[in-house]
Amino acid sequence: MGQPVISVIIPVYNAENYIVECARSLLGQTYRNIEFIFIDDCSTDSSFKKLEMVVGEYPGLNVRIVRHSENKGAAASWNDGLSLATGDYIGFVDADDWIEPEMYERMCREMSRNKADVVVCGYYRDYADRTEEIMPKPATEERGKTELIRNYLAQSLTPLWNMLVKADLLKEHRIRFLDGFDWCEDFNVSSKVYYYSNNICFLDEPLYHYRDNLSSYCHTVSVRKYVSRLRNVLDLYDFFKDKEIYGGVKKAFFTEYCFPNNSICMRLRK
Repeated sequence: MGQPVISVIIPVYNAENYIVECARSLLGQTYRNIEFIFIDDCSTDSSFKKLEMVVGEYPGLNVRIVRHSENKGAAASWNDGLSLATGDYIGFVDADDWIEPEMYERMCREMSRNKADVVVCGYYRDYADRTEEIMPKPATEERGKTELIRNYLAQSLTPLWNMLVKADLLKEHRIRFLDGFDWCEDFNVSSKVYYYSNNICFLDEPLYHYRDNLSSYCHTVSVRKYVSRLRNVLDLYDFFKDKEIYGGVKKAFFTEYCFPNNSICMRLRK
């Protein structure tokens, strides 16, 4: 039996200042059986040209670059990547971040050794003037889904990019992003991944570099972002209610992710 294939999805939009470092950190991974899927979401800068240049430095790797003919947003880009992915495991990387050389080798080893559904690693939060190390808070399924989700929601960030996820878990439960709603889209999906996972392993080691980029989408303010976040919050609210765990996770859910003065979100507290 050969090595498992990892599919890594990287949406790219106007990331010309970061895509070279990101791509080199990916294509230089010590684990070699990786399928890289870059989704260029109709960038208007030099991101695509720089990406092609870097890919040319690593001949023989399994790299796909897909270019959207129109800007579809991050959620649609993630979904396109999932539709194209053929790997046993799925990784997610933002184009303005980068990863340690052995990240996927270590995560894949833990996945195989423990027959895990998900492996979660620590990460660096890189600011302009400092770097913080952040480790995930372990939580076991043995204490129940409610506590698992409550502990997860209580963390400062609920990303996908420090996870390696079994592809069959995403397929079996039809987990997808909400097209057109591009803020908190990872929070929505990662929470469902946690819920459906029966075996989550934690690597107490920072392997991902999350760049706290003030020019990135998450730091901008707009009505579209507000609507996107609210849509993802409401979708997850319906999910938790359907799974009959909302009562147990309500406090963490509302505190961390709802708009405190929004009339719709206020109803979720009841």
